[in-house]
Amino acid sequence: MALYRHSSNPRNSRSRSTSGSDSGKCGYLRTVVAVFVGVFVLAVCVLGGLVGLAPGLLALTMLDVLYLLSAAKLAITIFKYLPQVHENYRRQSTQGWNIWNVLLDLGGGTLSIAQLLLDCVRNKEWAPLTGNPVKLLLGNISIFFDVVFVLQHYCLYPYLSR
Repeated sequence: MALYRHSSNPRNSRSRSTSGSDSGKCGYLRTVVAVFVGVFVLAVCVLGGLVGLAPGLLALTMLDVLYLLSAAKLAITIFKYLPQVHENYRRQSTQGWNIWNVLLDLGGGTLSIAQLLLDCVRNKEWAPLTGNPVKLLLGNISIFFDVVFVLQHYCLYPYLSR
């Protein structure tokens, strides 16, 4: 019983962090990124609304707004993976998250690239691959970060993660 009492006392438990300000920095960074992404998405939605309501007011078409949204998705995807890679490196462990989500994401990225390549084979030209650069980049970025996570989990920190 004393062991459980000791470990549940917040004054006696030690965190792996060397300073208490790390969690504050991480929280601040998350807030800044969330606000930035929110403002960007809101601006794109407002632009999309203006294009839809008053087509002659702006020199943007709905296709331009969709390209802006796809660029926002690409940026969000990169910002989504970077903090986890850094946190795994800082802790030298992948403990606390499920590798199966990463493996499923790896499968999704691989199938997305495979679909683009099959479209190229079917059409006998490279236009489907180069015609959708955001899908190509999203698939490749997902595969890259998923391979990094798999290496971290199974090769770099295998005994610390289980």
